Amino acid sequence: MVKYLRDKEGKFKKGTPQPFGFGKGKQKVPWNFKGGSLDSYGHRIIYINTKRVREQRYIWEKHNGKIPEGYIIHHINCNPSDNRIENLKCMSKSEHKKLHMELKKCQS
Repeated sequence: MVKYLRDKEGKFKKGTPQPFGFGKGKQKVPWNFKGGSLDSYGHRIIYINTKRVREQRYIWEKHNGKIPEGYIIHHINCNPSDNRIENLKCMSKSEHKKLHMELKKCQS
């Protein structure tokens, strides 16, 4: 879980990335907010030790170890923000491209 640093007044500390879509200052973060932000494809981006990481890669590596070079993590249900481990599949870039050309229902 990504934690955002706040001061005593509940404002985000300077230099800390703000959660996506909740504006500035004292706004409260909803109880179900997972942290991070979304990229242009809808993938959740989180910060691990100040490094930007796609959440699906982080979750896959936590459960299965390092992702081989040339491989990506595919969302089985085509929902890029659904990062449950049972919805993730590691596949080569060429397999992934072929799959999406056949399905034509997912964006990338």
